[in-house]
Amino acid sequence: MEKYVKKVWLNNEESASTGSICVFDGPYQYKSSVEPTRDSFVEVKDCHGGVRLHRCYEDSEQDFLLKVEKLRDTLIDFAAHLRAQLNAE
Repeated sequence: MEKYVKKVWLNNEESASTGSICVFDGPYQYKSSVEPTRDSFVEVKDCHGGVRLHRCYEDSEQDFLLKVEKLRDTLIDFAAHLRAQLNAE
């Protein structure tokens, strides 16, 4: 099982804000387990809070992929809305 990890700061380098996104998919050793298991999550944080969307034990890989794609599509739609508002000003 290959590990995929990507961390991106969401603000420019001069900003004091700490917005970030981290994605992870790969083996993870839980304290209570003997063998590493696969873990997958998307985590978005800023100065005021954060959220983690993860693949729970009830989710199939396909279920989690669909969640991530819905998140992506919603962000793309929202970015298009914001771009339209900016262009309208």
